Amino acid sequence: MTAITYPCFIARPDGRGRWYWTYYVREDEPVAYSTAKYADRRDCEASVRQVQDSLERPVFFLSL
Repeated sequence: MTAITYPCFIARPDGRGRWYWTYYVREDEPVAYSTAKYADRRDCEASVRQVQDSLERPVFFLSL
């Protein structure tokens, strides 16, 4: 098994076989997760790639 290094995304199936991901900054510190669950692992991977691709995008803070 490959050793996990942090920060990282970890993708896994739930009890019903639907895939989801969690982003960890440290082993015990999840900071983000997918809000959708995916029937196909490739769709879950595509979701991770979308998040990774957006990391260099600007952040906008809107007031209420």
